[in-house]
Amino acid sequence: MKIAYKLLFILLLLAVNRYSNAQTAAGGDITYEWVSDSTYRIYVTIYRDCAGGREPASVPVCFYNPCNPSMNFSITASKSPRTDTNTYFGCARIKTQCDSINSALPGFRKWIYLQTTTLPGRCDSWHIYTYLNYRSNSNNIVNATAKPFYLETRFNNTGSYKENSSPFFSISPLIYWYPNAPISVNNAALDADGDSVVTEIVSPLTDVSSCSDTVPSNTSFPSTTPALSIPSNPLQTNNTLTINNHTGQINFTPTAVGRNTLTIKVKEYRNGVLIGSVMRENMIVLYGKKPDTPKFKISPAIPSAGYFQTCVNSPISFSWDVVAIDTNTTLALSDNHIFTMPGATITYSAQGKDSIRGTLTWTPAIGDTGTRNFISVTLDSTCSTAGFYSRYLNRVPVVVYGPPASMKDSSICPGDTAGYTLSNTGSYTWSILPGGTPGSISCTGCNNPKMYPAVSTQYVATSTYNALCPTYFDTVQVSVRTNISYPSIHITATPDTNITPGLQVTFTATSANCTNSKYQWKINNVNAAMGPSLTTTTLQDGDIVTCQLICNDTCPSPKDTISNPLTIHVSSGINTIKTSSPFSIYPNPNNGSFTIVGKVQTNNTTIELLDITGKQMYTKQIATRNGEINEQLQLDLRPGIYILKIDNQAMRLVIE
Repeated sequence: MKIAYKLLFILLLLAVNRYSNAQTAAGGDITYEWVSDSTYRIYVTIYRDCAGGREPASVPVCFYNPCNPSMNFSITASKSPRTDTNTYFGCARIKTQCDSINSALPGFRKWIYLQTTTLPGRCDSWHIYTYLNYRSNSNNIVNATAKPFYLETRFNNTGSYKENSSPFFSISPLIYWYPNAPISVNNAALDADGDSVVTEIVSPLTDVSSCSDTVPSNTSFPSTTPALSIPSNPLQTNNTLTINNHTGQINFTPTAVGRNTLTIKVKEYRNGVLIGSVMRENMIVLYGKKPDTPKFKISPAIPSAGYFQTCVNSPISFSWDVVAIDTNTTLALSDNHIFTMPGATITYSAQGKDSIRGTLTWTPAIGDTGTRNFISVTLDSTCSTAGFYSRYLNRVPVVVYGPPASMKDSSICPGDTAGYTLSNTGSYTWSILPGGTPGSISCTGCNNPKMYPAVSTQYVATSTYNALCPTYFDTVQVSVRTNISYPSIHITATPDTNITPGLQVTFTATSANCTNSKYQWKINNVNAAMGPSLTTTTLQDGDIVTCQLICNDTCPSPKDTISNPLTIHVSSGINTIKTSSPFSIYPNPNNGSFTIVGKVQTNNTTIELLDITGKQMYTKQIATRNGEINEQLQLDLRPGIYILKIDNQAMRLVIE
């Protein structure tokens, strides 16, 4: 017998590749916990392969902001001295590589690195990631020990999402199993905020060696038959792998002795909106021959729907028996009720025997609604195969019905709409309390009504699930604001709307009854520029200039207000105005009172004043003295540009 065990140990030693004494990571994840405002506590959990070197004293944590890369930064997460955990679940008398490097049996230790940090800004897709120099050997990664180990988490810290904490895992990512034997794997992802989680299989990531590397790459598969692929065959299972994305249950039959990496991504959704994801690497260690699977029987039987049903404040109870085929087997049961069914009572009878019964009794509380996956873990501690316990998982889904999530009161502006979306489970009836706006709801028997009251109104949602549950009521008030502003806008042009070709014109907007204003200038109803003024030299005859006032006050009416239009007239009556002239006008610009000084060739001449379109506005014939002109004029003219003609000479006159 001793010779047989030694031979088996040698075979295992050959099956599990040995490699250099590096900091080798076999699995892990990054999770975060909201502390306050934009401050979070970051947890980096690393499962270290004991065949490698010692765990690092700290790990880098990189923060990448795709919304504003100037906010990228990094921190150092320090090792927690109380998290050194040997994750081997085998017989105590058998040593692993965590106990002795010369052991043929693989061993792993769990370490948690943590640090608290404050994010410098908001983004809907922050990336948090870490990297280590080497990863553990793996059958399904080409040159795995030379590839950087990489983990990442992504999340949204805008708006109300900033107070979110990430999903976390209640089951170790290290799985010991046997080739050619079916297995069910579930990381038991949970969310402290009650958000929905969806589990996907993804490729392991690598090729990041510093925080300046923001784009990891997929690891490469070795050539196998059938070919490895994501998500159907990430390790050699002969394409037997299936996954339930909503429960996280992964079923497959592995085929090859050795270590394999299985990477998952758990996505977090709130009201249908993706707000984050957590990547986790699992290590599947395959060895030996699987013993007979104990029989699992639950009483009462799970209904044909595939799950038990209960309601908030309504107790549920069921029992299950685990019976070994071999009566010399030693079984032990455990479960995850602390995480999935808090407050439940669990009793086990005949622990350590070949037949064990477990009984659960649980009364769900108001925060326990939704699907709860109770997982019973059976350990065969007989140590009949290479010193490892055999582990079996059995899942019991329980759906808890309860009242819809408490609806928050809302406030709208007159004419706006408020909307609510409740759980798709169950039926709803909506009603309006007296004093509200009659008929101000889009539907009275749906889970996503729209409210459009004229005055502040209270609505009541009555929900019924089934005969198991009572009827629930929830009241919500939609208040209609009365502090309404009525924005207005007026625009002017300087020097005028009557111009010559290429003349610079500045348009200025003046608004009233709006505190938070934005201005959108338009030329011929095409957006031109933003801001309180517009300056241009490219206006054409007939162009129409307007400005749109966008008022961001609480309740402007209307929100967008269009100014008075200004039509541009570009002169075509006078084609040339000389830049030099024997005449002078001063002052120029003026208010209509000015003096003309100059010389002419005759004793009589005519002063003619035209507007920019060529229309005559004033004319006067004057006598000169020795051909000299010194004429003072006082004219009542509107501000603008005019053309003054004397002795066939044209000059520009500006009236302010």
